[in-house]
Amino acid sequence: RAARLLADRGDLQTAAKMAQAVVQSQRTPQALHLLALIAGEQGQPEHMRHLLEECVAQAPEYVQGQLSLGLWALRALDKPLAIEHLQRVVLLVASRPEDEMLEGPEPMRVSLARRLAEHGLHNLRQAERPAAPAGPRLASRPGKGEAQ
Repeated sequence: RAARLLADRGDLQTAAKMAQAVVQSQRTPQALHLLALIAGEQGQPEHMRHLLEECVAQAPEYVQGQLSLGLWALRALDKPLAIEHLQRVVLLVASRPEDEMLEGPEPMRVSLARRLAEHGLHNLRQAERPAAPAGPRLASRPGKGEAQ
């Protein structure tokens, strides 16, 4: 918890050291997740991915870990990985109450996790659609000060 507060205040270096110490003593999904988020803030996307992958391998039902890995993959343009983890979030929260709080470095409502996952999947589907053919182009007209 102290590491999260330090990260929230912008002291990423101290937060990373503190989170790393927690991970060394107890490699819980939540500790791995927090360290992954700090790694992402420090501009270490591959380290972030590695930690998130370990987190969800250890606890496949950990919704926030699945969501973070899916969103990471979405930003990294790793479509298969994004689909896998975002769909898993949708399945994991399917029968849970909207206002239930999900455990993680920052508590989150089921409704938010669901919306984020569905929005990410929607964006992936939109990206798959072929672009609509362009309509007829109007001949460009010279603007002010241009030769006619």
